[in-house]
Amino acid sequence: MAVTCPACGSENVKVEKVQGSLPIPYGQPATFVETVHTCNDCGTSADFTGENESIVKNALEESAAASAAAMLEDLNKEGITQAHFERALRLPARTAARWKDGAVSAAPLALLRLVRTFPWLLDVSDANFEPTTAARAVLREAANLFFLGVPRESVTNAAWVYVRTETQTVVAAAMEFDPQTAVSISPPTESASVEIHSLFNAIPATGG
Repeated sequence: MAVTCPACGSENVKVEKVQGSLPIPYGQPATFVETVHTCNDCGTSADFTGENESIVKNALEESAAASAAAMLEDLNKEGITQAHFERALRLPARTAARWKDGAVSAAPLALLRLVRTFPWLLDVSDANFEPTTAARAVLREAANLFFLGVPRESVTNAAWVYVRTETQTVVAAAMEFDPQTAVSISPPTESASVEIHSLFNAIPATGG
């Protein structure tokens, strides 16, 4: 069947196949071959038949399903088993196994991406989303990211960390730390100094 230009009605249309790809979080890019129609009379170029939509959709779904397995494997390497994942999130047994096998929809993918990005969310869920535990988890991870040299086991008490440079003062991170450790923390640059402000009253040390 001849392809007709939607702009001018001409059937003088050139058909090309073009390789395309779209990124998938924590997965391989979705690759596909699109059809591009170009009218030789008026110059209009597009998908005149609308066939590309389903092609791209199928490629995205296939790559997204494969990314679910990759994310679960990455979590397992960090010590988070499928059983732990399911228990923390109150999921039925073998839910993660089904996702890993490709039976995954948009909502589970979103959940997996959140947990893969922030694995400590499982600790918060495991604690029934208790606010103090959640706050302490956020502070602990902020400290871990900002001061990579601070041992995780020494992170016990809450504080704000200000980084002072010659030109500005920036609230750099919220963290928890052992006060004995704090005095030995080195600033991120030679020209910066670190100022510690206790938040012990805001986040009780007994939480989490």
